[in-house]
Amino acid sequence: MTAAIQDAAESRLLREYRAGDRKAFDALYRRFSDRVFRFGLRMCGHREDARDVLQDTFLNVFRYLPSFRGEASLQAWIFRIASSACLKRRRRGKYLSREHVPLGAEGAPAAELASPAPGPLTQTLRRELARRVDAAVGALP
Repeated sequence: MTAAIQDAAESRLLREYRAGDRKAFDALYRRFSDRVFRFGLRMCGHREDARDVLQDTFLNVFRYLPSFRGEASLQAWIFRIASSACLKRRRRGKYLSREHVPLGAEGAPAAELASPAPGPLTQTLRRELARRVDAAVGALP
């Protein structure tokens, strides 16, 4: 698709959304979600993080689309939001230990023994919450 056709299609969807057509947002999501997910996967390296980036991106797109001024293309704006979501996720994760330190290991400082990473129950609850939010967002008109 040429850039002019793509820009025209994005402009049409933006006009329809601003006119109250909520299906236009669904069309924007379908148009960009796969690319945003792949972008998140490349940036974050993990599928779960990429799903979170996709969710965070489109929550922010939904929140701020009415105030989008069009100074950049809609695609560039969406990927800027995705990039910010990736950077936030990476900043939060950089303090989490990816290395396993067994309890009682020689030379392991006591502060490093307690992992700030969420436990299995918390991870399961977060995945369930994300699944439910995805389902709820998918059910939006």
